[in-house]
Amino acid sequence: MDKNTFFLTSFLFFSLLFLLPSLVLDFPRTLLLDYYLPSANEFFWGGVAVILVSSLLFALSGYFLHSKLPLLSQNSSFYFAISSLLFLVLYYFSFSTTSLSIFPYIEMNGLLYTLVAMVLNALIVSSAAFLLVDVKHSLKESVASGGLSSLFALVGAGCPVCGSALFSLIGASFSIGILPFQGIELKVLSLGVALYGVTKVLDKQSAPQCCSTPSKQATKEEVPSFALYAMLALLPLTLFVQFQIFEINSLLASKGGAPAATASFSSEVDLSDVDVASLSSTSQTIVAVFPELKEAKSQEEIAAVMMPKGAPSYSAQLGGITFDDPVNSMEYLARYYFVIKEDVRNNNPEAWQRYLSLAAAPKGISCEFCCGVGPQGVDSQGNLRCGCKHNIALQGLALGLISQTDMSDAEVLREVMRWKTMFFPKSMLSIATSLAGKDPSDIPTMPSMVGGC
Repeated sequence: MDKNTFFLTSFLFFSLLFLLPSLVLDFPRTLLLDYYLPSANEFFWGGVAVILVSSLLFALSGYFLHSKLPLLSQNSSFYFAISSLLFLVLYYFSFSTTSLSIFPYIEMNGLLYTLVAMVLNALIVSSAAFLLVDVKHSLKESVASGGLSSLFALVGAGCPVCGSALFSLIGASFSIGILPFQGIELKVLSLGVALYGVTKVLDKQSAPQCCSTPSKQATKEEVPSFALYAMLALLPLTLFVQFQIFEINSLLASKGGAPAATASFSSEVDLSDVDVASLSSTSQTIVAVFPELKEAKSQEEIAAVMMPKGAPSYSAQLGGITFDDPVNSMEYLARYYFVIKEDVRNNNPEAWQRYLSLAAAPKGISCEFCCGVGPQGVDSQGNLRCGCKHNIALQGLALGLISQTDMSDAEVLREVMRWKTMFFPKSMLSIATSLAGKDPSDIPTMPSMVGGC
């Protein structure tokens, strides 16, 4: 494969890999077609721009390496196979908490951050794949550089808002957002390690034949030195990460996790006198639909009101959702939204207007604590104002309660606020505690967000 063909193939190949999950997987595809294309063009075109720039740099880096290393042109299929594997693993760990799509990732973290992160990912994939293609000729340098580079890249993969999928796999509530540059520093370190290995391989290729085979003593000294320097560079960051994980898990353990709710305190209340039309913030809604907060005497009683246990009475109508499993319930509600939205809009105009009166106003049916859209989750036409799963799930819940139950608007808001508390425990309990006249600093350590975006 000549260099120009290799460049074009690399560009198209990387662009397709980026788009594949949003075109093949059901939820990312639905989200793309129903939200980003019709009503969030800035995020859609921002995503396209990021894909094109990242693909271009992937192709250019491969083009450069192709011209320097004949072996690459002879093993181009292997290079693309290794690149695919590395990309898909890195893609999963980067986007698994943001609907496996680059578009909500931009909405969560901004275009500039996403562009820098994805460009670095492209260069890391290209460099690491190059090292693995040449593994037969430069075993020690390639394995050391490629392995460490991949490790750093995976640790730095994730969403600063939604967290790191890698650490969630080991049960740690960890977000790369606590790092000074939100994980970019790990990607830079990863690329630096990979480029070191690439430089060593290219130097070895360009060295005269008589000098190309180092002595056993030289080889033994060179690789341990590189590994030592790399580990010394990693040590402070590793200690910092481990300290954060230890702190978070220790706090959760010391407080016994989420405060236990007692079914006896969370009883049905009369909401017939609530003036829903006058509500214009999440705080006002909480005060109006949870009148029993005024009687709460402890943090446990506040949590019992806001975070009930078990399956709600409407569970069967909404796919078996349960407060005991907020993550899977959110996954269901997010998909349910796209199923029920058009049906209600077209076949139940009364329910649709009720929904708009609640969701298209700042009454709290939104993902305001992770995405900055405020307490209003849809616009006046019912279009999503944010594509994250928390927002979509809350809209699906509101639509389902309005159309599938006989709840009043105030009762719908009460249930939405409860689920919003399950998704954003720390923020919602802080508001409820303040409104109940208690000190929010007494709240047991709670996660800021449950479930990915």
